Amino acid sequence: MKVFIADDSPPVVERLTDLLRGLPGIEFAGDAGNVLAVLRCVRQLQPDALILDLEMPGGSGLDVLALFVGTFPTCKS
Repeated sequence: MKVFIADDSPPVVERLTDLLRGLPGIEFAGDAGNVLAVLRCVRQLQPDALILDLEMPGGSGLDVLALFVGTFPTCKS
């Protein structure tokens, strides 16, 4: 399962990445710290799951979720 992290805090991204890398069957797909970058990366990488920050530059994880509901039906967030 490819997991993408959307968070603008480098320490949070680093910690989550470390946790994900320790789980079997989980692949770290990438990360981005603002809504526009998240949208671009998720469209390109098409991860299976998203970890979304609630407050990021340019909007929130809920904004990202609303844009992708229906677009990527197999992606879990």
